[in-house]
Amino acid sequence: PELTMVAEMRQRLGEDHELTVQTEDSLAYYLADAQRFDEALPLARAVLAKTVRLHGELHILTMSRRRSLGTVLNMVGRPDEAIAEQHAARDAALAISGGRETQYSVTAANGLAYAYFASGRNGEALPLFQLYLDFQRQNGAEADTPKLTRSLNNVAMTLMHLNRAAEALPLAREALAIDQRSVGPGHPDTLVHSMNLALIADAAGRASEADSLAAEALAGARKQYQHGEWDLGWFAYKTGSLLAAHGRKADARPLLTESLANFTAALGPDNDNTRKAREALAGLQ
Repeated sequence: PELTMVAEMRQRLGEDHELTVQTEDSLAYYLADAQRFDEALPLARAVLAKTVRLHGELHILTMSRRRSLGTVLNMVGRPDEAIAEQHAARDAALAISGGRETQYSVTAANGLAYAYFASGRNGEALPLFQLYLDFQRQNGAEADTPKLTRSLNNVAMTLMHLNRAAEALPLAREALAIDQRSVGPGHPDTLVHSMNLALIADAAGRASEADSLAAEALAGARKQYQHGEWDLGWFAYKTGSLLAAHGRKADARPLLTESLANFTAALGPDNDNTRKAREALAGLQ
C-alpha cells in the first residue's frame, strides 16, 4: 500500500511536492523497519538529496530528513555513518536556533544518542538521551504519552548497558506503567517496554521477575502479531535467551526454535536476527 501511495503522489502532485517527499521519507523508515534495507537506504538518501536541493542545508526540513537518514543508517547497521548524519542534523538545528536548545535540537540529540547506543558508545549516548527526557519533562510533555515512555525506556536501557541496572529499574517501571494506562497492555510499545523491563530486572539480579515479565510480553506478542511478522520472533528469542541463561534449557529450546523459524521465514536465512537465533539455539547443545 505504501509503495502504491508514493507512486500515486508522484504522478498527481509531482516528484518535488512536499507531500510526496514526506511520504517517501515515511516509506524509507517503513522499509527499514521491515528489514528491507536494500530499498530503504537508497530512498532515504534520495529524499535527503531532494530536500537539500529544494530548501538548502540550513532548513528545518533538511535537518529532519537528515535525521531520518541517520535513523535508517542505524537500522541498517551502519552506526558510524548514522552518527555523522545525526551530528550534522544537530549542528544544523543549533545553527538555526542560534545555539539555543529547541525541540528540533534535542530531537536530533536523541537521534545521535540512538546511533551512539547502537555502536556500543553508551557513555556518550546517556547524556543525550537524558537531555531529551529532561527537555520533554521541563517543557510540558504530557505525563501519559508514548514519546515520554520511549524516552524513559531509552535512558533505562542505556543505564543497564552501563551496569547501572538498579538505577534503570524505576525508569523502566515508570515507562511500562504509563504505557499500560495510556495505550493499553497489548500495544506494541507496551510489549517492547515490558520485555525491556524483563532484561533490566534480570541484570539487577531479579531472575524470577524477569522470567515472568518476559512470559507476559511474549503472550501479548502472540495476540498482537498473528501474520508472520518478525516481531514475534524477537519476543520468542528474548524470552528463550533469558530462560537459557537461567539454566532452563528445556523451556528455552522451543522458543529459540520458534524464533529461528520466524526470522528465517520473515527475514531470510542471512539476516542478523536469524543468525543470532541460530547461534543461540546451537548454544543449547
